[in-house]
Amino acid sequence: MIAASTGRIGATSNSFLRVSEQRMGKYAQLSKKNGQ
Repeated sequence: MIAASTGRIGATSNSFLRVSEQRMGKYAQLSKKNGQ
């Protein structure tokens, strides 16, 4: 039970990190365009 719950939490945190990374990447591209 504990291992299953931690596995789910790990999967959700990984997906959340991916989404945050994608958002940061888009923000970085926008800032670069604004800088130019």
